Amino acid sequence: MAEHDTKPEVSISKALRQLKVGYTSIRHECRLTGRTTRYSCYPSLNLKGNWLEEAGSRTADNPAAG
Repeated sequence: MAEHDTKPEVSISKALRQLKVGYTSIRHECRLTGRTTRYSCYPSLNLKGNWLEEAGSRTADNPAAG
């Protein structure tokens, strides 16, 4: 785990950082009929900008979450 007072080796430009927190709807359906049984909402975090690449992480056109 990183120390609280550590700083990144590369400075991240604050002008290029954007953060948006919202909700994503998930549709649940009955396996037998395929009909919608309910919807549920989950928190969603959208990150935009060049800060991730500037911090040294490799970015890709098709990122995969694991």
